[in-house]
Amino acid sequence: MIRRGMAGFVLVELMLVVGIIGILAAVGLPAYGEYTTRARVAEALDLGQAAQKPVAEFYARWGLMPANNAQAGLPEARRLKGRFVDGIEVLPGGVLVISLNARTMAGRSGSDKAPFHLVLRPATKPGDALAPLAWVCQFGEGLEGLQVADMPAAATNPIESRYLPAACRKAA
Repeated sequence: MIRRGMAGFVLVELMLVVGIIGILAAVGLPAYGEYTTRARVAEALDLGQAAQKPVAEFYARWGLMPANNAQAGLPEARRLKGRFVDGIEVLPGGVLVISLNARTMAGRSGSDKAPFHLVLRPATKPGDALAPLAWVCQFGEGLEGLQVADMPAAATNPIESRYLPAACRKAA
C-alpha cells in the first residue's frame, strides 16, 4: 500500500493563522474606533458650518456679533440636532458651541463627561466690519491681523485635538 500525502492543516498552522488574525485585530480595532469618532465629530463640524452663515449675515448687516441664537436667526440650541449633536448654541461674540452627545466618544477615555464641545470662534479684522469673517476651530489661532473671539467658559469639555478634523487640529 502506498500512503498518500497528509491532507488538511496541522495544529501548528492553525495556531499560526489564529495568532496573525489576533495581531491584526489588536492593531486594527483601535484605529477603526478613532476613525469612527472622527467621522462623528465631522458631522458636528458640518452642522456648525451651516450655523456660521446666519452669524456672518448678522455681522455683515449690523457690524457686531449676535449674542444668542435668536439674534442670529437660528432656532434654540436644543432644536439644532444631528445624530451625534445635541445642540448648537450661539454665545456672545458670535461663538458657536456645538454639544456632542456621549455616543460620539463611546469607549474613549473620559467618555462619561458628556456633553463634549466643539467650539467655532469668529475672527474679524478690527475696524473693518465689511471684511468677511474667518472661523477658528477650538484652540486654533487666527491669521495675523485678525481678532479671534475668546474661548468661552461654557465649553467645559472640549474634544481632544486628535479627534478633530485636520483643519481644526492645533499645530504642534
